[in-house]
Amino acid sequence: MPDGHAPDLESENARLREENARLRAEVESLKTENARMMEELLSLKTTVSAVVARSIGAKADTKERKRYKKSGRRYGHQGVTRARPARIDATVELDQAVCSGCGGSLSEKPTDSYTRVVEDIVPAKVVVTEYVVRRRYCRCCGRQVSPQIPNVIGGGGNERFGLRLMLLVVSLKLLGTSYEKIGSLLKLLFDLDLTEAAMVHCVMAVAEAFGPRYEQLKKELINEKSIHGDETSWRIKGKNHWLWAFLGKWSVVYEVDRSRGKDVPRKVLGDYRGLVVSDSWGAWNHIGIRWQRCLVHYLRELEDTLKYKSPGEDFLLFRKKLRRMLRDAIRMADEKDKGKRLRAKARLEARVDALISSYSPSEEKNCARLLKRLRRERGMLFTFLGEEGVDWNNNAAERALRPSVVIRKITYGNQSDEGAHAHAVLMSIKETCGLRKENFFDYAMGCLSKPASER
Repeated sequence: MPDGHAPDLESENARLREENARLRAEVESLKTENARMMEELLSLKTTVSAVVARSIGAKADTKERKRYKKSGRRYGHQGVTRARPARIDATVELDQAVCSGCGGSLSEKPTDSYTRVVEDIVPAKVVVTEYVVRRRYCRCCGRQVSPQIPNVIGGGGNERFGLRLMLLVVSLKLLGTSYEKIGSLLKLLFDLDLTEAAMVHCVMAVAEAFGPRYEQLKKELINEKSIHGDETSWRIKGKNHWLWAFLGKWSVVYEVDRSRGKDVPRKVLGDYRGLVVSDSWGAWNHIGIRWQRCLVHYLRELEDTLKYKSPGEDFLLFRKKLRRMLRDAIRMADEKDKGKRLRAKARLEARVDALISSYSPSEEKNCARLLKRLRRERGMLFTFLGEEGVDWNNNAAERALRPSVVIRKITYGNQSDEGAHAHAVLMSIKETCGLRKENFFDYAMGCLSKPASER
């Protein structure tokens, strides 16, 4: 090859290297531009989603969609079907002579047989009964005497509705059904027209008839060894009141009052001398002689403080120590040996004392708040370890309030003091029947069908 070609190759090689470097720089620039545009596009999508969501009153979906567990039991678990009824009202034999598929004749004798149980309801109808009441003169007391009308509250007067109809309205109302829907249901099932005023009358009349039984429940509750107590807000004509729940082993009493103070528990339970399980609301300290604070409220307070109140570093160590003590106490709740439970109670109280003494009142504000409560309730945290049948939580009272909370969401409370009192009376009877494994409808029929002097 002649020597003149060498400079040409070197210049061509240099030119290609420059072009390669330029192209690499362009590729890197394009990658950077592409990443920037992707970020802008994602930001634009989020912004548009938020704008559209605000326009339709929804929230923008900026989080990853949550994966829900598949419904039903896990693979391998034994299936469960509806239990066979204990009572069979009628037995019907079924047979046929012609095939329902092809129309051919079937064998003269059956090959086998099987049974199938079907549950249904009897079509109901409104029964109107006209009573001809014959009055007679009493020679002793000198007044007209008439027999009691059966299945009517009071057994006389001008009552137009039977006890079964009134209790059906009350039962639906206690389930949270509105008067409008109760009227629609009565029309659909029985072709019965009932105004809202008539349904209100049914509720108020049944509550008034249960008044003596309601007062008797209070006396029965005072004799309980321990009770659970809680309260929740309740509105009357839009003004805030409080619905109190007092729950024993066999009885439940509700009370609606404007006050959230100590006078309400005193009014309901008087001089109660048992054990009270409740949250840290101070009104519960004025009844009973022993107390058990709900440990769930303590654990919840620790988590809420960490989540919402931006505590300092001191609180993190305080939370760790207190939570560990509470969880150690809860684990001892299932211990059968009373001696071990009492020794654990003494150790836990000593740990609480050590925790209190290790912090000064000028500590971080969240620590100071909980330390103040611990000093006040030091002897109320582990009572359940020394008492048989006492819960370490107040879940029973919260469950007792839940049906009323559901009704409150639907009805927004009551429109009169009389209606609120009727709700308290009827809910007390209904929930007491639930504790005693009794059917509310059957119990009410048996109780209210008797004369007032025999209830």
